[in-house]
Amino acid sequence: MTLRLLLGTLTALAFHLMFGWTWSIAGGIIAGILGSKKGWLAGGIAVGLSWGLSVAHAFIVASAPTQRLLNLIGGLFGGIPSVLIPVITVLIGVLLGIAGGALGSSARPLVAPPFVKSMLHLFRWIVQFFEFMEGKLMRRPPRTTPSILQDAQKTAKALPPSEDWLDQGLEGNSE
Repeated sequence: MTLRLLLGTLTALAFHLMFGWTWSIAGGIIAGILGSKKGWLAGGIAVGLSWGLSVAHAFIVASAPTQRLLNLIGGLFGGIPSVLIPVITVLIGVLLGIAGGALGSSARPLVAPPFVKSMLHLFRWIVQFFEFMEGKLMRRPPRTTPSILQDAQKTAKALPPSEDWLDQGLEGNSE
């Protein structure tokens, strides 16, 4: 569960910062794809957490201007207390994440196998890059134990072909 929340939160935060708040639904979709059960909940938590981090960042970086903005917005919407504005904002993010998580959870049978295959390719590239950089920076004797990549490939081949094979591979047999 923590891996899908982490990936969903990071995706939602990255898309929110790069393309705008409407694109943060992508984090909910990713969290929904990675979880077969309660994907909507994982999506809501992931996007809500990323929106909460954005609000917390605004308070940390510029607390006085943020508080003035919240007072102004609260006054514009009929005198809503400024404390409720961040709560309402994060609640909207949670609702957007729930929608994305439900979409990702329902699209999981179509998307998950190619998605996992592409993530394994990305993981292989990252491992090869770090092994290359490690070999360039310091010379070491040849490796006698299997590499992380070989372990990951063995694990990927050993996954059962059941409906929730992704959850068994990521979380073990937690059920």
